[in-house]
Amino acid sequence: GMPPEVAARAFEPFFTTKETGKGTGLGLSQVYGFIAQSGGEVVLESEIGKGTTVSVYLPPIAGAMEDTDTDTDTDTDTDIALIVEDEPDVLELASELFRSIGFEVLTAGNGQDAIDILKRRSDIDILFTDIMMPNGMSGIELARSTRELNPRIKIILASGYPLPALKAQHDNLNEFTFMSKPYRLSELAKKLRGAT
Repeated sequence: GMPPEVAARAFEPFFTTKETGKGTGLGLSQVYGFIAQSGGEVVLESEIGKGTTVSVYLPPIAGAMEDTDTDTDTDTDTDIALIVEDEPDVLELASELFRSIGFEVLTAGNGQDAIDILKRRSDIDILFTDIMMPNGMSGIELARSTRELNPRIKIILASGYPLPALKAQHDNLNEFTFMSKPYRLSELAKKLRGAT
């Protein structure tokens, strides 16, 4: 079993109780991501000396008992996320989080590079961008430009600054979904379900 402080972090990406170089701890975070993306839930119960139980709850598949001879590919396409972040380590972490829940990932290090990608690709489903960015274009400006280019793209803004301070500086941000840094997989999955 796990002590409560370990169990509370078991689904965090890269969290591990192993020594440095002995493991990355991505296993349970990937399980959680897959289940969350599928609309399910994961419950972890653990007690030292007794063991750990991980229960996975998945929703029923609509029409699972119906004839499956029809050939439909409507739900087989992988969603594509464009992640924009100027810090390479944070970009890699965010990319791994998105991949762990089934996204194809494109990346950019600044707003202009992201705009170039958005102009070339019409199949991007979600823009996940840091608000504070180099080279003159903030994540908010990028988000608003993205809405003009392709209104169907869902947008999540991320920042280590508190939301009230950002709203005071950048006016109304209610048109976008906001996520605080550092982000956790559980929060990301929740924000993705509610992104606009």
